[in-house]
Amino acid sequence: FWSYWPESRIMRAARRAERAKDPTQRDRSYRPLVMGQQAIIFIAVFLAFATPALAMRSHREAVFLVGLVVMIGASLFRRHCFRMLGADFRGDVTVRPDQPVVDRGAYHYLRHPSYLAAMLLHLGFGLCFTHWGTLAVLMLAVPPLFVYRIHVEERALRDRLGESYVSYSGRTKRLIPGIW
Repeated sequence: FWSYWPESRIMRAARRAERAKDPTQRDRSYRPLVMGQQAIIFIAVFLAFATPALAMRSHREAVFLVGLVVMIGASLFRRHCFRMLGADFRGDVTVRPDQPVVDRGAYHYLRHPSYLAAMLLHLGFGLCFTHWGTLAVLMLAVPPLFVYRIHVEERALRDRLGESYVSYSGRTKRLIPGIW
């Protein structure tokens, strides 16, 4: 509960912002990201109860504890990202024309560390269930949602921030240091 609590505040603010926007200006990645994650989590949890044969049999306590540590670490990492972006961290893709490119903290190394943190949060959640099916659903279905969101967000940042964002993206990777 503690790990996911900040997400609820961000999502409420994003819903209000999306409703206030002209329909042609709305973030087209917002609904797929939010609804997709909700559906995936529902399916993953349902699967844990519907297919007990896929439960991890050995080292369950250790896997659960690793999952808990990953969730707490991912939540702290995501909160760090919130602090680095300050008021410019939003649940919807909104870019102010005068918005600076943030190149400090985790953003010095990655363009989208908060999305990496969110995916790690899902990994920890999946490990805590100690169920192979739950873990597989989360790890296979969640990343494409964030990849889509990254493409939408990067297009908006390039269009509105121009050369400063292009230069920043030339020296940082998206999600995986040194790789992508």
